[in-house]
Order: sequence, then C-alpha cells, then structure tokens
Amino acid sequence: MISRTREALLRSLDITIALPAITGSALLLFTGKDLDKYAGELAGLDTLMSLVLGLDCLLRLVLRGSLRRFLASDWLALLSSSAFIAVGLFSPKDSLHIALQDISPASMAVAASFIRAALLAVRTIPTLMSIRDVFSNMRTQPARAVIYGFAAVILAGAVLLSLPQAHNPGHNPEFLDALFTSTSAVCVTGLAVMDTGTTFSTFGQFVLLILIQAGGLGIMTLAVFLALVIRNRVSVREQFTALSALDAGRSANLHTLVRQILKFTFIIESIGAALIFAWHQWVMPRPGLNDWLDNLWYAVFHAVSAFCNAGFSTNADSLMAWRGDPVINIVFMLLIILGGIGFIVIGETRSWLADRLFHKKKTWLSLHSRLVLGTTLVLIISGAVLFFCMEQGNALKQAGPGETVLASLFQSVTTRTAGFNSVDFAALTPATLFLCIALMFIGASPGSTGGGIKTTTFAVMWFAIGSIIRDRSVVVAGRRTIPREVVNKALAITGCFLALIFIATLLILVIQPGIDFLRVLFEVVSASATVGLSTGITTSLEPLAKLVIILTMFLGRIGPLTLIIAFGSQTQADLRYPRERIMTG
Repeated sequence: MISRTREALLRSLDITIALPAITGSALLLFTGKDLDKYAGELAGLDTLMSLVLGLDCLLRLVLRGSLRRFLASDWLALLSSSAFIAVGLFSPKDSLHIALQDISPASMAVAASFIRAALLAVRTIPTLMSIRDVFSNMRTQPARAVIYGFAAVILAGAVLLSLPQAHNPGHNPEFLDALFTSTSAVCVTGLAVMDTGTTFSTFGQFVLLILIQAGGLGIMTLAVFLALVIRNRVSVREQFTALSALDAGRSANLHTLVRQILKFTFIIESIGAALIFAWHQWVMPRPGLNDWLDNLWYAVFHAVSAFCNAGFSTNADSLMAWRGDPVINIVFMLLIILGGIGFIVIGETRSWLADRLFHKKKTWLSLHSRLVLGTTLVLIISGAVLFFCMEQGNALKQAGPGETVLASLFQSVTTRTAGFNSVDFAALTPATLFLCIALMFIGASPGSTGGGIKTTTFAVMWFAIGSIIRDRSVVVAGRRTIPREVVNKALAITGCFLALIFIATLLILVIQPGIDFLRVLFEVVSASATVGLSTGITTSLEPLAKLVIILTMFLGRIGPLTLIIAFGSQTQADLRYPRERIMTG
C-alpha cells in the first residue's frame, strides 16, 4: 500500500473513532450511576465499544504492515483500548461477592464505569495529533474536504437526534436508527426507519430540517458562507477547494456563486412554503391541523424538504392523501424540479429569460444548461407516460382520469431524486418498479440538491454511444465537441455507481436472504441515488443491513468517484505503453 494513502487512512481512522469514544465515555458516566435501571444498556455498551476498539486495533495493525511499526506508532491506542476491554471483563457484576464488607459490587461497578470513561477519553488523544494534518490536507484535497465535512455533520446530527429532547414521549430510538436518520437527512435521501411525524418532537424535526438544508446546499457552500460572515474573506486555497467541491470552473467568482445559491434557495423555499401555508390555511385544511403556527411549520419543513430533494415528510403516508390535489402536487413538483436542475442552471436560465424578454438581447444558453433542461424534460415526460400506461389498471385503478395523469406526472418527477410519493410503491408492478429504478439511477443534475449519476452524465453517455455507432472519433452534442476527459469521467461515474449498487445489493441479500431481490435492488438504488423511495422494507432491515444502506447513502451523496480520487494514488505523469488490440463484443 502506498505510504501516503496509508497515512491518510490512519488519520481518517483517528477521526472516525473519536466520536464513538467520546459518546461512549459520556454514556458510561450516565449509565454507571444507576446500575439497576441501565444494567442491560451498560452491558450492551461494553460489548459494542469493545468490538469497536478491537476492530480499530486490528485495522491499525493491518495498515501499519508489521507488529513492530504498530507497537511503535499506536502504543497509546493499543494501551487504552486493551485496558478498556480488560476493565470491562473483570469489573464486578451483581453475582460477584466482594470480601470487603464496606465495598459493594455496585460501588465497584460505578468506579469501573468512571475508569472506562477515562480510558475512552485517553483513546481520543491521537485524534488531536491528526487534526492539524487533516485540515492541512483538506485545503489541497477538495474531495477529502467534502468527505470529512459530510461525515462530521452526519455524526453530529446522529448525536442530536439521540437526545431525549428530540423524541416524543413513548419513543426511544436506538443510536443506529438515529445515525440512519441523520445520514438520510444530510445525504437528502429520505429513507426512514421511523415515522418522522410521530417519533420526533419539534426540536427533533428542527434538527432534521437543519441537516436537510445543510446537505442540500452542500457542506462547502455553508463553510464558505461562514468564512465570509466571520472573516469577510476566503483564502486562495479555500476558494480552490470550494469551487472544486461545487464542480464550478476555477475562473468562477466564488463570492457571487455562494450569494446566488443562498439567494435562490431562500427565495424558492419561501415562495413554496407560502403557497403550501396559504392553501392549507384558507382553502384545503389538513386533517389534525392545530393552529396557524403548526401549519407554518408544516409548510416550511415540506418546502425545504422538497427543494432539497430530501423526501422527508411529517405525514405517515407522504403525499398519498393529496394525490388528487393539483395545487399541492404542482407546488411540490416545481420545488423538486428547481432543486434538481442545479443552481448554475437556475441562474443562467434567469439571465437568459431576462435578456430575451426585457433587454431584447439574443443570447444562448450554454451546452450544459441545454443538456440539463432537455434531458430533464425528456425524462419527466417519458417517465410519466410509461408510469401511466403501466399502472392505470393497478395502483391507479380507482383514480379518475385527471388524478391518474397528475399522479403519473408526480411520480415521474419525484422518482428521479426527491422521494415523496402519492401512490403506494409496495403495490406497483415489477415492470414499474424496474422503470423507477432506471429513473432513480439517472437522478438529478450536477450542482443540484439531488443525486444519481446525473442527467448530464446520462446525456454524455448517450451521445458517446451514438458516436461509437456512427464510427466518429469525437463525441458531438448540440454542435459542440465534448472533451474526451468529460466522456471518460462520465464512464467512470457510471461504472462506480453500478459497482456500488452491485456490492450493496449482494451484501444485503447475504445478510437477509429471504427478502425479494427486486425490492432490495430498489432500496439500494434509492439509497445510492439519494432518492428515498421505498417499497416498505426499510424498517424490517437487520442492523448490518441498515449499516450497508447507511454507507450506500453516504457514498451515493459524495459520489464513489470522489472517494476514489480522495484516497487513491496520484500518478505524476501518464506513461505510454505499446498498443495492442483485444477482442470485444
């Protein structure tokens, strides 16, 4: 293994182990004071943290390459982890009798909890030594900055969603479920193992809203905004990192771009929230509506969730109760489409319309914007037509003609990346589910709040295949030549996503062999493309399968290619070897 990559993985391991260690330390202090009430939780925490620390040491040994280097470099991690496991094994239990009368098993167990908490705190010391190197590398490694940023926000969100204040009375979700929900929110996916409206309190829903907004805007956009607010400037390295993360050209004005993103987001979400609020407040009240403040919160939450293509809803059945409501459907579709075409396309289209309508200038959209808008329109129309043909005798059998058309159009829009649904996806035919898988795989557009391989990647692959069939040496689209490196990147992105889907599906089928293959594939594609639609198997997944979905959502949001670029080896120059043909096809 290359030394630079190995060191990067070791530093990442330091950062990754820090949060479980700190969280476990706090929980040990909390549970150790009331052994009778939390005996089961304390035993489970002991087992979990022992496994985490043991796996950490094993991975370090493998990455170091030899026992000598492991003992020389990771002695502190080994010592603290081994002591934690030993104290856990030999600490007194209720069945253990202590000879000394003035020392009870309970007091000894409390002392052991404090000792183990201190050992976990010691285990986080290597993290402090790695922080500076990590941030130094992030300045010159945009891909790593994106990965670390998303991971940090996800872990922080999981901790907040685990707090008792985040839940309604009678609900006490496990940390794994909180981590799943936080990942789904930050990755703007929408898959849920708990009902959002009944499980989470107003505080918990507010945390979800912040996570969705942070994930939709992008971690680097928020980082640049905070840098501008606090320091009123952004360094050259930070500007390069942010522009690379936003997939914008190096010549772009970062200040203007960030201001445009924030302005468009605030305006569009505000208009969407106002329309939803007004409709439910004065025209079509929601069942269970308490007061105008409750309605306002509902409108804001759903407007942000729709524009960020997150798919979270406080309704237990998403938007199925409003399948025939034209206003709600149109508002949600417009929010989803605007969030899915990308901020750069929104800004360019706005300028183009202003030039054409008001300034009477004959300007043209860039090839990127034309491909995004054209591909999006084709996918929406074709998806709606196919959905209508396949489901009018099944899921839409009881609906009227207008409601059928509206539902088909809504499903075509939301399937690509948003995650809301106005029909029961568990009742769809296998052919329709397969169509939805294809639409989810393509997803939204670059620089947007959505996921998938992106519409431009699909378009480039389409034109590349056409060029190969016509035996052309270059790829042409809209009377423009697409650079070879763009075609290669599109091919790499598609291949990485297919590999991610294959591996995740295979793992879940191994973990839970009794689940239907098509439903598992649907769930995995929905997670990797950050869509959030489900046929209903999410809540029935085993813990290991949930972890697979969590990792799939994370990789789908940052992009598998981003992970490879971040931690892969960097070659200094292209080496040219002799050419040789192979047979294909």
